[in-house]
Amino acid sequence: MVKLIALDLDDTVLTSDRTVLSSTILAVQKAAAEGIHVVVSTGRNYSNAKEIIDKLGVCEVVSVCNGALVLDLNTKRIIYRNSIRKQDMQAILPFLETPELFFQLYIGSENYRDRRLDKLYHQYFPKRSDSDRIAHIVPDIREFLWNSPPGTDTAVDKIFAYCPDTQRLAQVRAQISQRKTVHLTSSNIKNFEVTNQGITKAVGLQQLCSYLGVDKKDTLAIGDSENDLDMLRFAGISVAMGNATQTVKACADYITDSNDQDGIAHALQHFLK
Repeated sequence: MVKLIALDLDDTVLTSDRTVLSSTILAVQKAAAEGIHVVVSTGRNYSNAKEIIDKLGVCEVVSVCNGALVLDLNTKRIIYRNSIRKQDMQAILPFLETPELFFQLYIGSENYRDRRLDKLYHQYFPKRSDSDRIAHIVPDIREFLWNSPPGTDTAVDKIFAYCPDTQRLAQVRAQISQRKTVHLTSSNIKNFEVTNQGITKAVGLQQLCSYLGVDKKDTLAIGDSENDLDMLRFAGISVAMGNATQTVKACADYITDSNDQDGIAHALQHFLK
């Protein structure tokens, strides 16, 4: 019996033009009305996911930053947090400072990037919505991390890196992956994401299950990309979107329609009928 539904956002809840279908909203609200917990499990941080979560209108708890941060939205309480170690950030940062590579740091519920990176952001993502653009722009990312005043939260929960040159991106990813105390994944061929060792969306979903008192066998997870794989393998029922990668489809119990074709609504109708 499904007691918890975990939803990825990008290319799952969100369509190709980055909107949320009315069929998706109706489907998750119907599930919530039947007493099923509907949670978001996203690589985004909360500030960039909030507008989408609010549109769904049913999420009381969420897993963000690929499982590194789990939040109770009603009490504004941190349920779980597992950040990248300072020594790992010191080792990784030089590889990220490749001129054509954009990266930003997810710290708590916020994004951080410096002025150079902000210029790259607007060059690479000129059509992003206002909610996607939310970030703290600091003068210099190194200065912020190592020399901020005492009490400043500089614990990095996730690094998001993007480069349109996929070959260069792969080179940087390979360099960072040599460090075995961090975890690398991706949500798109032009990006990679870094969290602390062992931190994946499966960890976030496990924390949510524990907090809500739900057995993993009673969970249903829906996703489309590499960073969803661990969550899908953890869940009692795994659903791949029709637009998912072949690897994701191969590990799923069920393949629904695409994010542009009512995929979430059809999946929930199938399993909750």
